[in-house]
Amino acid sequence: MKTYSIPEVAEMFGGESDWWLREGMRKGRFPFLQVGRERRFSEKHVDAIAEAIETRNVASDPEGADVSVFGATSRSAKRHRNRAAS
Repeated sequence: MKTYSIPEVAEMFGGESDWWLREGMRKGRFPFLQVGRERRFSEKHVDAIAEAIETRNVASDPEGADVSVFGATSRSAKRHRNRAAS
C-alpha cells in the first residue's frame, strides 16, 4: 500500500502550506495513519479529505441561499439604528 506524507498530500491539493491539513488532523476532520511517530495517508484517506473539503465548500457557498429567513440579529439591528441616528 502506497502512503503519502503530510507535505505530499498538501501539495496534491495545491497548498503552499500544510497547516490546514495538520489542523484538520488535530481536530479529527481528516483521517490518517499513525506509523510510529509519523502520520501518513493512504489513497482512501486522500479521497476522504477531498470529499470533506468539497462538502465544506459547497455547504458554505452562499450563492443561491435565501438568507432572508434568518432576519437581523439584535446586535446587527442595534448597529443599524445607531448608524442611522448619527
